[in-house]
Amino acid sequence: MKMILIVFFLSTIVFCGFSQISGPTTVCAGSTYHYTYNGPPMTEAYWNCNRGGSVVSYDADEAYVQWIYATTAELAIMDLWDFSNYSYITVNIVNCGASIDTRNELIAEKKITTEETVITTAADNSIDSGQGF
Repeated sequence: MKMILIVFFLSTIVFCGFSQISGPTTVCAGSTYHYTYNGPPMTEAYWNCNRGGSVVSYDADEAYVQWIYATTAELAIMDLWDFSNYSYITVNIVNCGASIDTRNELIAEKKITTEETVITTAADNSIDSGQGF
């Protein structure tokens, strides 16, 4: 029985192969990094990150990812043709210097910018401040 399991395991390795994504696993928020795929060929490769980043460009065996905010994320590649190949890597996104601390701070920053624009626009349109805003 053990011999049958060993033969099955070895044949699975030979026919399916190993696939992996290579690239940095600790990155700075606000920067773009390069990742490569080494595994069985894919007919219709698709790269995706579940949070914290955006795939800027990709092809079947490499991708460029811009990591946006500090978190732990997964970068994955899969074959959309038949979903036969799938590989992922866990990436720790950290703050390095003056990058955005969290997505909530980005949202708060955008809200402040929007409010300043509204106030500036109202002043430019000569709205009387005595009548309320």
